[in-house]
Amino acid sequence: MKTFLKFLMLAGLFLLFQDCKKSSSNDQTTTPVTIFSTDFTTTADLNIWTQSTGGTAVIDSGAVKFTNITECFSFETSTAIPIVFGKSYTFTITVKVNESHPGDPALCAGDFLLYIKQGTEYLVSESFGGHPEFSQQSFIFTPVKSNPILLQFLTGTTRGAWIDHIDIVQN
Repeated sequence: MKTFLKFLMLAGLFLLFQDCKKSSSNDQTTTPVTIFSTDFTTTADLNIWTQSTGGTAVIDSGAVKFTNITECFSFETSTAIPIVFGKSYTFTITVKVNESHPGDPALCAGDFLLYIKQGTEYLVSESFGGHPEFSQQSFIFTPVKSNPILLQFLTGTTRGAWIDHIDIVQN
């Protein structure tokens, strides 16, 4: 009888520790963390960006509009965005780009280009064109080191390009 009671106590302890183990492993799930976000609602939202010559970035109905494009126009974060090596990130952008037409000047290698740079490495390099309505695009990237990143957009269309919202989320 004593042996049977010891067995029941051991089985009960085993089940108790298994239950504790399960709850602690469930607590270790990570929630995505937004590390960068902008929605371009005021002109103050333009203060974190540098602009090249050959165009202008202005706030237009809650989005940044690239206008007066006369050469490949660059719009880049003025401060690097810190990231962590070994983590993956999702970059989401809501963008509208009017496509160039035959006969339009070729100012860049595309109508609207996106680069996510880490030092001399390009983590994301994408080209957009032909999105006459706002559309959301997402890209997943993993940094090659712990150095911060920069966002750069090049506008080559004279027909108009807009960014409504940008998010970078650590997965």
